[in-house]
Amino acid sequence: MMGGDIMILVYKGYARKRLREALKVRAIPELLQVIDFPYKEYYPGFATINFEFGVDEEGWRDNIRKQKFSNEVQAVANLGLYIFEKKGGGSYQEAIKFLSQNLDLDPDLVKELRYEIRLKLEKIMSIVGISEEWKPLPAPNLVPYERVAEDFYSPEYVADIFQLPPDTVVYWCRTGQIKAVKLGAKWRIPESEVLKLKQGHDVYEEQDQKQSE
Repeated sequence: MMGGDIMILVYKGYARKRLREALKVRAIPELLQVIDFPYKEYYPGFATINFEFGVDEEGWRDNIRKQKFSNEVQAVANLGLYIFEKKGGGSYQEAIKFLSQNLDLDPDLVKELRYEIRLKLEKIMSIVGISEEWKPLPAPNLVPYERVAEDFYSPEYVADIFQLPPDTVVYWCRTGQIKAVKLGAKWRIPESEVLKLKQGHDVYEEQDQKQSE
């Protein structure tokens, strides 16, 4: 595509377990790093790739939204930003300058990138189709807030997110440092508690980065 137009590739399919779990705890950027996908978000919606997830049910209470996701997902890859990040990336201004140039994406290059991106995404989603046109997924059914169930996670999964020994997370559960329920001999941690942990973890990493600068 020429003249600075944005070319997108829309990968349609179904989320694998890794992607579903990353969505629930808002850890998709970390997952993309694991699969070696060159990702950067310059502002909401303007990124190397954006995911749109299917939602079966949605409930609201006091401006708080809770959703029940389906397995359906669309991954919208921005080819211009993908190439820019592969070349080393840069600032928002540099990205805009790069995209505004008269890029001539050779059909063979587009075919190569299309296949390369597919190989990476197939690690986290089952792809059933690829398009150059984005269409929104169907709107969810609106239901009472209480009907949308909360998910629970194992200590092993939570430990993997924060790169901690599973015994540490089990100790937190046992001593009440995080909210958890015990089902038989196994602990399960609610999604809301994992989100609180991640928010605190992100703040700590941001402060640690500022101190090291």
